[in-house]
Amino acid sequence: MADESKKSKYSYRIETPSSGDGSNIETVSAVLGDLHSLARLPSAEYPTLVNSGPEDTEDAYYIRLNNAIQVLSDGLSKRAQRLTEAIQKVCRVAMASWEKSSKGRGIAAVAAFDESMLKEADFLNLKEKIKKLKRKVADLSAARDETNKLSHRIHRKLEKLAAGTPIREVLKEVEEGLGACGNDNVSDDGSDGASASSQATSKNPVSDNAIIKELEAVLECREQKINELLQLQDENEFKITKLVSERKTPSEKEIKKSDVYKKLSLKLSSAHKAQKVADVELVTITQRLATARGEILLLHKKLEDQREKYERRWRDLVQLSESRGVRESPERIRSGAGGLNGDKKNTNLDNYYDKKDEKIVELEHKLRQALGGARHTETYRTALEEARLLSEALEGEVEDLKRKLTLSTQSPTGGAGRQERPMDNLLRENSSLRQLARANSRLLKQGAQKEEVNVASLSEIMKLKQQEELQSQEIAALKKRAKEAEQISLAARMASNARARLEEEILKEKREFEDQITLLREECVKASSDKEEGERICEK
Repeated sequence: MADESKKSKYSYRIETPSSGDGSNIETVSAVLGDLHSLARLPSAEYPTLVNSGPEDTEDAYYIRLNNAIQVLSDGLSKRAQRLTEAIQKVCRVAMASWEKSSKGRGIAAVAAFDESMLKEADFLNLKEKIKKLKRKVADLSAARDETNKLSHRIHRKLEKLAAGTPIREVLKEVEEGLGACGNDNVSDDGSDGASASSQATSKNPVSDNAIIKELEAVLECREQKINELLQLQDENEFKITKLVSERKTPSEKEIKKSDVYKKLSLKLSSAHKAQKVADVELVTITQRLATARGEILLLHKKLEDQREKYERRWRDLVQLSESRGVRESPERIRSGAGGLNGDKKNTNLDNYYDKKDEKIVELEHKLRQALGGARHTETYRTALEEARLLSEALEGEVEDLKRKLTLSTQSPTGGAGRQERPMDNLLRENSSLRQLARANSRLLKQGAQKEEVNVASLSEIMKLKQQEELQSQEIAALKKRAKEAEQISLAARMASNARARLEEEILKEKREFEDQITLLREECVKASSDKEEGERICEK
């Protein structure tokens, strides 16, 4: 029950820090500023226990948490969008400078881009200054409110003293007010005012009118500062609106009319055409591969058939040798060697097996000779076929020459000397034809060998090309990885530098805070001593 009552009386609060609303450009100074702002967030225990009021309920807590997370996600998305826009601008300017470098326009494009980036940076710096000034204005307004409250309190205490209330009661009320101010984190000016009022009530060195005039002068100075800051805010907002109105984004028609868009469209069309050609080549290559596989399977089948034939022939020869060995069996050797002792029988058996091994070796040799003879007969058969074809061609030419010879002999003008000349020519032509046939057969064999070499070389070339493509892809991947590693190392270096700077700034602020704490402690000691002196005076 006690726990339930605590839950009903209290609620919890969790603050979600944000790194900005996405208006900053991704520069080193902006990132450092955001890190500095995150580091300056007030330290608090999570979850923080607060008193439950009309605004500090659990539903309100979840609503605030949801809003804080939404602000954080919106800021991150806006910053990512700003970064992508900046990268796209850089790419466009780089492409324009690359295209127009020959015409002398690249420098102007880069300068224009630099100007636009500088304007944007100035615009964002002004926005940041405006935010800082707004914070200062809020602090000053809070300080003004605190001074007004203190002045009202002082007036009330003076009126009570004038009405005749005792000094001890007034001092007790002042002490209670100072304790409440310390618990509520009152500013330095308010504490100084309270101490001054206590001193005034204790010692009364100056008049109340002088204190009121001093407070009015402080208020006037702060109001003047607030007015100046408001004027500066208006001027900065006017500059921001002016810079925003100057920015122009290209339309879709302008983008389509640009040279970069045209070149990219041409490259895209050429890439589509190359893809179609590659698809056609892929289909043809797959067809050729299928035919080559079919030929390879056919050759394997032929080799298997040939191997089966040779195995069958080998089995026949082995059976023939075994049948011969049975005819010369060991019983026959024993019967032929009857009356001999056991040693002679063993020697006869050894001789029998030696003869059998010799016969096996002899049969293997004969088998090799038979296979070689079969190969030679096959080559002879092909050579005879070629010779037959050549002889048929030569016989046809001889018939033509005979026909010409008969025609020349039948002519009345021909003589004996003229008849001998065609015969000599015929013999010469026959010899030349034989030489040509031999050269032709030799050239055909060389052509077949060259075709085989060309096929092997083409296959090797294709393999080397594939290996080259794979190596080029690996090189490109390695280059890409190297670039990514360089970018990561650069980012890590920048992060380490930012961290070092942030640590230095945090140490400086820590020292400043420690100095301020020591000063405040000294002031507290002085105030306590003044209080004790005032009490002593009042007791006297």
